[in-house]
Amino acid sequence: MPAAKLTALVTGGSRGIGRVIALQLAQRGVRIALAPGWVETAMAAGHLTGPEGPAILAQHPLGRVNRSKEIAQAAVYCALEAPAAMTGGVIDVNGASHLRT
Repeated sequence: MPAAKLTALVTGGSRGIGRVIALQLAQRGVRIALAPGWVETAMAAGHLTGPEGPAILAQHPLGRVNRSKEIAQAAVYCALEAPAAMTGGVIDVNGASHLRT
């Protein structure tokens, strides 16, 4: 299976799982799923600095991958009461990499 199709399959599945979890756990305050892309972490460093690094960065219109602080900030927002009406939503915290063609 081509990588793009596999990525689309996994992304669609994870979004679906996020929605189901939000519906099942809404009463407990779990309402929104985060969809991060690549994040600057020790685990990702080998990929980001290795041979595939330029291709990964090319997927991101910002020219860089996410920083862990950006994911944490989105998670803090999700913990607020403000997004209560967004139950079942998915917040893309991926530097617009999902917009690539």
